[in-house]
Amino acid sequence: MSQFISIDIQDHEPQVVPNVEPRVMYEQQVERDPQVERDPQVVPNVDTPVAPVPIPIIDSLTERLKGLIRNQPLLFPIKTIQNINVEVSIIKRNKKIYEFTIIPIDFCVNGDWLFEEMYERLQSDANEDDFLRRILLHILIDLKKIKIDKFHGRFVINTPEQLAQNSVQWTEFYQEFKDNENITLTMNECCVCFTLTETTTNCGHTVCLECVSKLRTITEEGHNHKNCPMCRQKITDLN
Repeated sequence: MSQFISIDIQDHEPQVVPNVEPRVMYEQQVERDPQVERDPQVVPNVDTPVAPVPIPIIDSLTERLKGLIRNQPLLFPIKTIQNINVEVSIIKRNKKIYEFTIIPIDFCVNGDWLFEEMYERLQSDANEDDFLRRILLHILIDLKKIKIDKFHGRFVINTPEQLAQNSVQWTEFYQEFKDNENITLTMNECCVCFTLTETTTNCGHTVCLECVSKLRTITEEGHNHKNCPMCRQKITDLN
């Protein structure tokens, strides 16, 4: 059975965790322990400053994570991200690995998730509490920075400049091969904003995730959905 969390930030004292970037923390761990591999999946490579995270929030979440059994999710009280209805959770896979995911509710995507991060216990983690506090700090910082990658149709932790490069770097390739009869590309121009994207709807139209997020949400019989901007069919899948 899913376990929900509920936190009232205003009830806490204004203690904060020092505003240290996840990448900086990770590099410090690598420096302390040469056996720690430089795995970009462990901590996202982010550079934009964020507000500090209140210590009581991390303490509260740490206690909840310690109470999870294997493969049990802890759901965050988040309804939407970037105007997309989502389910945000962290799942205990085993004692050393936790999985953080953001899954869309109103439609399906390849791989099921819009964002996924795996966290593994490091030798530099003194105990379980240190491990859980470390990954929770990363997650809470990620949630403040998350953006839409229009090209890949995912949530990412990138700067606007990095996001723009995803489509720009393939523009010349697309222009060269888009009309070639021998090749079918995985990308096309979004039918709304005309930027390159790999995202298509179940009805076969190319619409980037950002433009999907801006479509009007329709509620019918208690269920939400968005309609394709081209043919008005219900969007059930983004591929």
